[in-house]
Order: sequence, then structure tokens, then C-alpha cells
Amino acid sequence: MISPFYFIAIPSLLALTEYLWEKYYLKIQRSPKELSLNLMTFGLYFFWNAFLVWIFQVEFPAFIPKFFIDVQSYSLFTTDFGWLSWLLCFVAVDFFYYWQHRILHLNPFLFAEHAIHHTSKEFNFSTSLRVSWWMLLYMGLTHSPLILIGFNPLMVFTCMTVTWLYQHIIHFDRCKKLGPLETFLVTPTHHRVHHGYCKKYFHKNFGGVFIVWDRIFGTFAKEEEKPAYGMGMNVETLNPFWLQLVFPFKYIKKFALKD
Repeated sequence: MISPFYFIAIPSLLALTEYLWEKYYLKIQRSPKELSLNLMTFGLYFFWNAFLVWIFQVEFPAFIPKFFIDVQSYSLFTTDFGWLSWLLCFVAVDFFYYWQHRILHLNPFLFAEHAIHHTSKEFNFSTSLRVSWWMLLYMGLTHSPLILIGFNPLMVFTCMTVTWLYQHIIHFDRCKKLGPLETFLVTPTHHRVHHGYCKKYFHKNFGGVFIVWDRIFGTFAKEEEKPAYGMGMNVETLNPFWLQLVFPFKYIKKFALKD
């Protein structure tokens, strides 16, 4: 079974390598505080979820697969492990990710939780580490219909993991446009728009791997100028625990007093 260490180490090493590359090769000085906050947030995300899975008495990497296996007993069909099944599953996982991500943005209550990821004024590999500690819970829930359709739990979980890892590499501010790939893949250019804080960029480009969903459902926005990052209510804190709480409280209060 894959150790949870790899889920922490790979994205964290990617963020640390980028920071050192910019500092010593490009001679760009970035605040180490932002990197430290994101690394702590990401590490504590795994410790918190390890506590949750301890309550459910399952090993950490098996948390979502075990839930999927329970759901599998109600599946309508059964698929094999052929290449076509893997391809369809990967596309379906990304399709479900698109709608999960879009709903997180458009529902005020859910966005109060997801907005933690958008609080950074920077856009780099370490930004991808700034995640909500509750993310693991709804990821399994939102993708469970794929098990009911008939996809194998291991297949779905593997495709989810690949999609999740892809999310880390598109948080790259120095990447230029990638030519024809921009047509069908989510690239750093597209995801910069998603993190941009301006009216024409806000709540755009929800895709995980394929940008085609945004093009089909009318949520695509092309990068016309480099955006400013962050939110209108940026949280100025270096405390990862406070980061998880203060923004949701402020956002919920904003909508509660809106009328």
C-alpha cells in the first residue's frame, strides 16, 4: 500500500525546489513566510485527516477506497480494467471534478471553506499546498456516483490521485502559453485566471485536467493580462490554524449581513 508520506513529500519538494530555484538561480527574493505557511498547512492537513481516518479505523491511503468499496455493492454495472475503461474513468473523474469545483465556488457556504486556497497573493507551487483540511471528506462523496455507475474503486481512486497531482504542477506563474495544449488541457495560463481577483476572471476555469468542460459550459476565460492574485478579504496571518477559521467566518458574516 502506498505510504501517505509520498502524498506529502512530492508536492512539498516541488514547492521547495521552486523556491530555491527562484532564490539562487533567478535571484528573486520571495518571503519564506508564505512558503512556511503553505507547507505547515499542507502537513497539518494530512495529520488532521489521519486523525479522522483513525476514528473510522482504516489506514490513511485506504480511507476513500474503503468508502468506494462499500458503495460498490450498490453499483448498477461492472467494468473491466481494459485501457478503454481507464480512459473513460479518467475523463469521468475530471468531469466530476469540474462540477465539484464549480459548486464549491458558486455556493457561498461551500466557498467559505474552499476560499482558503485562494487567499494567497502569490501563485506558485506552494500555493497548491494551501488547502482546506476538510477536502478529503467531500472528495470521496462527490466521486462516489462513478462507483455506482460501475467503475472499479481502485480505478477511480487512481484517476483521482493523478488529477490531484496534476493540480500541483499547474500552479506555476512563470509558465507561458503552451500552444495547442491550451485548447484542451488546463495549463498554468488557464489556472492563473482561476486564481485572479478581478471581475472578468472571478469564478472561471474550474477544470482539473481538461479545459474543455469550461469551454462547453460557458465558464472559460482567456488570460488577457496577468491577474492580481488573492481575494478581496485577504487573510494576513501566518498561523495555519487561524487560516482555516478566519476566512470562513468573515465570508459567512459577509453573506449573512448582505441583505
